[in-house]
Amino acid sequence: MDELSVKASSLGDNLSAPDGSDLPEPRRDFHDEQYLSQCSLKSRDLLLLTCPNLGLQVCWFLLMSSGTPYLESLDISKSITSLVWLTGPIFGAFAQPIFGILSDESRHPWGKRKPFILCGASCVATCFLALACAEDITDGPTNAPTADSDSTKHWYTQVFAIACVGVITFAMQAYQSGVRALIVDNCPPQQQAAASAWSMRWNVAGNLVLSTVGFLDAKRTFFRPEGNAKFKILAVVTTACIVVTVGLVSYYVADSSQNPRGKSRQPLTKLCWSMLCPAELSKHWNQLPPVSHRVCTIQLFAWVAWFPVLYYTSTFAYETVLPYNFARELHEKGQLDIRLIEHAELHRSSSMLYFAFATFATSLLLHMIEHAMPAFDHTQPRIWFFSQCSLGFCLLLTFFARTGATATIIISVMGASWAVAMWIPFALISAEISQPSPSKLGGKTGWILGLHNMAMSLPQIVSAILCAVILGALRWLNIGDGIAWIFRLASIAVFYSAYLINKL
Repeated sequence: MDELSVKASSLGDNLSAPDGSDLPEPRRDFHDEQYLSQCSLKSRDLLLLTCPNLGLQVCWFLLMSSGTPYLESLDISKSITSLVWLTGPIFGAFAQPIFGILSDESRHPWGKRKPFILCGASCVATCFLALACAEDITDGPTNAPTADSDSTKHWYTQVFAIACVGVITFAMQAYQSGVRALIVDNCPPQQQAAASAWSMRWNVAGNLVLSTVGFLDAKRTFFRPEGNAKFKILAVVTTACIVVTVGLVSYYVADSSQNPRGKSRQPLTKLCWSMLCPAELSKHWNQLPPVSHRVCTIQLFAWVAWFPVLYYTSTFAYETVLPYNFARELHEKGQLDIRLIEHAELHRSSSMLYFAFATFATSLLLHMIEHAMPAFDHTQPRIWFFSQCSLGFCLLLTFFARTGATATIIISVMGASWAVAMWIPFALISAEISQPSPSKLGGKTGWILGLHNMAMSLPQIVSAILCAVILGALRWLNIGDGIAWIFRLASIAVFYSAYLINKL
C-alpha cells in the first residue's frame, strides 16, 4: 500500500496501538501494511486533521445563505445572479478533478496537498474580504460626482463583485480537493469512517456559526443600519475560520511529496485532456472501484435535488409566510406591510438556523449509533437509504405547508438528511480507496475524489438550468409558489437515488 504508507507517516508521532497505549518508537516504517493496519489515530489527531472542513463549510454557507441577497443589494439582477452561481458546480465538475490529478502527481517540497490547500485558502480568504468591500474598493475619490460617474462606479462595483465570486468558487476547488485528499492520505483504513464523521461535524459547526450570526441579525438588527456591514462581519468570521484551521493543519500535519510507485509525472496538458475528453473521462469513470462507482452514480441523481434544497430553502420559508402574489398585490396597492415583511425575514433566518441545529443533532445521534453498533459500517447504506426517503417525503410535504412554522419543521427534517449526505457517501468512498490498490486507479486518491465531486457538480448545473426554466414558466403562468413546485419535482430524483442506494 505504497501511497497510504507514505501518507500515514504525516501523523506518525500521533499513532497509537490498538490497546490505546502510545507506541514506543516515534518513527516507524509506514511502508509496512501490516503495521499500519494495527495502528490508529487518537481522537485529538482526527479532530486536528479534519478541522479545515470548518473553514470550507463557512465559505460555502456564506455564499449560499447570504450571497444572493448581497449581490442583489448591488443591483445585480436575479438572472445574472443565477448565472454567477453556476460557476460553483461548473468549476467543481471540471477544475476540482484536475486539481486532484495535479496533487496526486505533485512533488512539491511542501507536500502533495498542502500547496493546493494554502494557495486556494489564501485566495478564497482574500477575495471574500474584497467582495465584502466591493463598494469601498471600486468607489474612487471624486471631486464632483455626477449621475454618469455614479452609474459608472456602480457598474465597476458589479463587475468587481462578480469577478470575486468567480475567483472564490474556482479557488475553492483547489482548497477543497487538497483538504479531502489529505484526510484520506493520513488515516488508516479502519478509521476512514471516523474521519468522514469528524469532517461532517466540522461542517455542521460551520453552518451553526454563520446561521447563528444571521439569525441574531434578523432578530436584533445589529448590522442593518450600516448597509452591507452584516456581510462584512460574516466575511471576517469566514476568513478567521480559514486562517485558524488551515494554519493548524499546515503546522501540525505533515504531507509527503513522494510520488506513488516512483511514477514520473505526466505532462500538464495530457492530465487536463484526460479530464476534459469525454472518451478519457468515460474510461476513468469505468475504472472506478465498485463501491465508489455506485456511490458516484447515486450522487448524479441525489444532487439534482440537493441543489434547490441548499440554495432555495430560505426562499421557500420566506415565500410560505409572504407568498409572491400577495406581496406583489400589496406592493401595487401601496399597502406593503413592513411588519409582515420583517416576520417573513425572521422565518427566512430562523429556518436556516433550525436546519443547522437539526444537522448538528443528527450528527450527534449518528455518533452514538456508531459507538453502539459494532457493525455500523455495514449499516451505512441502509441509513443513507432511509435518509433519502425522508428527504423525498419532506419535499412532497410542501403541498401542505401554509405557515412559517410548518415550513420550518419541514426544513429542519431536511437538515437531518443533509447530515447523512455529508457523511456516508464520503465514508464509503474513503474506506474503499484507502485499501491497497483498489483498482487500476490505485493510489490516485485525488483522482477518485475529483470524480466524486464531478458526480455532485454536474447534476447541479442541470438542476440550476431546470430551476431557472421552471421558475420562469411558473412566473409567466402567474403561479406564486414556484420554489415549492421545484421541491416537489425534485422529489422524483430523490426517490430514484434512494432506489439506487437500496441496491448497494
